[in-house]
Amino acid sequence: MRQISGAIGAAVVITIFTTQTTSHRKSLLVETPHATADMVRTLASILGSSGAYYFMTIIAIIHLF
Repeated sequence: MRQISGAIGAAVVITIFTTQTTSHRKSLLVETPHATADMVRTLASILGSSGAYYFMTIIAIIHLF
């Protein structure tokens, strides 16, 4: 049961990371037209991982109570 819960949790976090990264990449391309593709990719990845960590933190706090 723990393995299934862990797999589902990992899939949810990866999905959140991917959607946040894609969303940020689209908005960064519009907001910063002079940025290079590597800069946009790196910043979007950082912002996407930040969103995933926020989600994990909220879930951890909920499970503590």
